Amino acid sequence: MARPGRILGLIVGLMICISNLPAQIFIDGNFEDWDDVPVFLQDPIGDVSGTNVDFGKLKIFDTEDFIFFYLETGFEINLQDGQNIQMVLDTDDNPATGIRVRDLGAELVYNFGNRSGNAFLNGNTYTISHPDVGLVSLPTVSSTVFEIAIRKRISIGGTPVFGSGGCRVLFRNGPNGDYLEENSEAKYYTFSGLASAEVPAYSIKKKQAGHLRIMSYNVERDGLLGNVSIGRMLQATSPDIIGFQEIYNTSLSSVKQQIETWLPNSTWYISKAGPDCILVSKYQITATESLEYGGSGSSGNGAFLLEDPALGNRKYLIVNAHLPCCDNNTNRQEEVDGIMSFIRDCREGEGPFELPQESPIFILGDMNLVGYARQLTTFYEGDILDNNTYGPDFGPDTDGSDLLDCGAFASGTPLAFTWNDGGSSFSPGKLDYIFYTDNSVQLANAFGLETEELPADSLNQYNLELLDSRNGADHIPVIADFVLDGSTGFFEPVKRTPEIFGYPNPGRGNLIFTMPEGMTGATSIEVRNFSNQSLVDKKEVEIEDGKIQIDSSTWSGGVYILEFSNKNKKFISRQIIK
Repeated sequence: MARPGRILGLIVGLMICISNLPAQIFIDGNFEDWDDVPVFLQDPIGDVSGTNVDFGKLKIFDTEDFIFFYLETGFEINLQDGQNIQMVLDTDDNPATGIRVRDLGAELVYNFGNRSGNAFLNGNTYTISHPDVGLVSLPTVSSTVFEIAIRKRISIGGTPVFGSGGCRVLFRNGPNGDYLEENSEAKYYTFSGLASAEVPAYSIKKKQAGHLRIMSYNVERDGLLGNVSIGRMLQATSPDIIGFQEIYNTSLSSVKQQIETWLPNSTWYISKAGPDCILVSKYQITATESLEYGGSGSSGNGAFLLEDPALGNRKYLIVNAHLPCCDNNTNRQEEVDGIMSFIRDCREGEGPFELPQESPIFILGDMNLVGYARQLTTFYEGDILDNNTYGPDFGPDTDGSDLLDCGAFASGTPLAFTWNDGGSSFSPGKLDYIFYTDNSVQLANAFGLETEELPADSLNQYNLELLDSRNGADHIPVIADFVLDGSTGFFEPVKRTPEIFGYPNPGRGNLIFTMPEGMTGATSIEVRNFSNQSLVDKKEVEIEDGKIQIDSSTWSGGVYILEFSNKNKKFISRQIIK
């Protein structure tokens, strides 16, 4: 199935629409949810020269917990590296307080490139960093558009930063660069008064016992053994397969013994590839291959072939990766190129693993994707950068289409971060992924376990403590569940019904579906809930100009299967509703 969005949001909870605004903004690097938010400021394109930032649109949305910003930068940049973009907020709308910037008195000034800022409150000046304002920005890779969230209920030096009415907003590229403002003045944003909308739905427990649960977890410098917080999180989530990263100096026998202590009711298989990537599985690991590419010498990546009677004796491939950190774009791209070339070769019968064409593939791990977006493109599309070394491009899914990412949000939040280190100057980011072939598996559930955002009843129910995720590691465990075919014990077979695609996806309200060429006339549509197959809606519509429009505004948030019937021809579409 073609990928409907670069980073796919998962199943979302029921939302309440207010006026013509979206029910919620999700900070995940996927921008379709901003479509219905009006432009707050529009800066002329080309009004500056000799700079790598030329602002375009600014949109703002808020709830009682967050203020969200959508920011166009004009050029592909990394927001947190080498930039001078500043967010300037006059939170009391009083030019006589705070620090003077243009026509406003700013209480809050944050420089994204410096990854720090200042608060000016009650005559005092405070140096601040991302935890002080609850800052999260995505994507973590380079982009021309970014979405930013800050917390609204924050105090600095004992003084609340925001009042109840609103604030004046200014973005600038340093004092001498481009300004995002209205007639050389900061514009006032009035808070919406919206209560907190529901966050993306997730389930700490498997929705069905037969689902396959995969976890990716960087446990930070051999931090696994004896870590009671990690133990509680593993017991709460009970994964079937775990891809650990950063286990350098702990023996396999010690890791296996620790997992058996925490999760004693299963037989566990274990294997290691590279310096730190370990796979622990309830299913037999029949082959392991270290994937060494690039100038870093010994890459931290491995491939594991799983085959087990409990899975219908089908084979499937898991790549557990730990890519180079930070500004090491060259080696990171080489390793991604190498991983994808390995998958291509296995698919084509030229690799070390014998892999049938329909075999599911998962690529998981700490990808450290904090540089060029090109590396992410290679994962999704099989578009290899160095074709001379790593061979031709290919479609990595079993049908030749793109891979998908599980799109995990930190539990209890609208934020898709997987790494959060309050002691680092970098704000929380999406570093960890679980990519999968959606033509051979179907995603049922995904989340990152962030215990600090869980309600008290969930902590009690799953025997978790508030600070478990923080005390576990700087990464949070990322979990994804996949649907199993009850008749074979393995994944649902490759779909046979032709598929069509809707836009936007994820979306809500008016959805547009492009029908096959030449198809006309009345078309009946049945809409079923993906999880329980219950009939949600039934319509009969006419094809107009090759397209069908469907109003989904009455559907609850979730995943749906739409079946289109037209003159004895049937098509399906999978649609996510926000």
